[in-house]
Amino acid sequence: MDWIKIKKDIFLAFSSHFFYKVIGYFTLMILTRYLTKDEMGEFFFASALATFFTLFTELGMNTHLLREIAKTPENASNYFSEVVSIRIPLFTIYFILLNGFAFVFKPKLILIIFLTSIYVFFEELYQSFGAAFLGLKKVKYNVISGVTTKLLLIALILVVVLFKGGLTTILIGFILANTFLVGIAYIIFSRKIDSPKFIWSRDSALRIFRISFPLFLLSVLGIIHFKVDTLMLGFMKSYNVVATYEAAYKLLEASRFIILPIGMVFLPLISEMATNQKWSDIHLMSKKILFVTGAIGVGIAIVVVTGAGIIIPMVFGGKYNDSIVILRILFLSVPMLYMAAVSSFFVRSIHLERRAVKIMLTCVIINIILNIFFIQIWGAIGAACTTVITETILAVLLIILNFQELQARCSKETVNKLENTLDHVR
Repeated sequence: MDWIKIKKDIFLAFSSHFFYKVIGYFTLMILTRYLTKDEMGEFFFASALATFFTLFTELGMNTHLLREIAKTPENASNYFSEVVSIRIPLFTIYFILLNGFAFVFKPKLILIIFLTSIYVFFEELYQSFGAAFLGLKKVKYNVISGVTTKLLLIALILVVVLFKGGLTTILIGFILANTFLVGIAYIIFSRKIDSPKFIWSRDSALRIFRISFPLFLLSVLGIIHFKVDTLMLGFMKSYNVVATYEAAYKLLEASRFIILPIGMVFLPLISEMATNQKWSDIHLMSKKILFVTGAIGVGIAIVVVTGAGIIIPMVFGGKYNDSIVILRILFLSVPMLYMAAVSSFFVRSIHLERRAVKIMLTCVIINIILNIFFIQIWGAIGAACTTVITETILAVLLIILNFQELQARCSKETVNKLENTLDHVR
């Protein structure tokens, strides 16, 4: 195991994600001061809705792509071409379903949702390039694409604000930035790997669907788990309340930049180790990573809970002061959020997604039931309390699943080694 490269990749991934979050905070600082609170609520709601619908174009294929490339990197171009060839027709269905839904249920937001559907499409298309880069352990390709795009995005937003553009113009800026993101990724892939090709095969599509469908279910349930609060607030309360909740929730999402590099670097590495059946090494690694991420989560929770009264006005301005209590409640979930995310990386790496789907479904059901009552009674505060409860349940159940499975595989590995030793002695 090349620990020098692993440390370098972690540094690159962490540095880039830190940069993304700084730019993200800066973007939010501009938008929350420039747009009205209702406009921000519309923006957050449309983004959450598009993110949910776009899952039906992914179907778990990105994780499948990453795992397959990590096992056989020489076939990276073929794997990528197969996946993208399946996803392109699905994006057409995504546009029709999302904008049809908007036309029926949210006609006043149809233009906002239409523009959002375009920029989310490019963002999601890039994820297939990103999965291929990570499978090849080329973190630097993701860094190059991401950093240049973030710089372009902030420049476009500043131009829109300077010329007094509205929310629709800002969304056009997002579309241009994400188009550029896909363009950069395509150039890197073509020059460093191979030119992507359109490869359509019914047999290959069915094979990929069969393998990736449990991963898709896990992803869908994960997004529902993360975004159902916002969607339910959008239907049950005003967009003003959505903005109050999402302002705090965006900071919770942004805090995940601490652990995302772990997934970027270790998911393909663990997939490779699982192929070679190094279960004892994986088990030991999981314990260490869980302990470190949990400890980091406790530290961050303490800092944010005590400093929420300074953080919210500094990032979003005084009109979001009602988000302070939401932020404090949400960040109580951070240690469990981090450990759940790490456990999810291991679940995907060692092919436990079918069993994890049951856990995630349980948490989603609990989430929806609690939100129905809590949002009705306490609004955004109720949604925040629901997040803390369900993140705790999710983390505990995923940790138990991983540990039980890895202990069983380690025991089997030990028995196999002992039998091989005895055979050699005989």
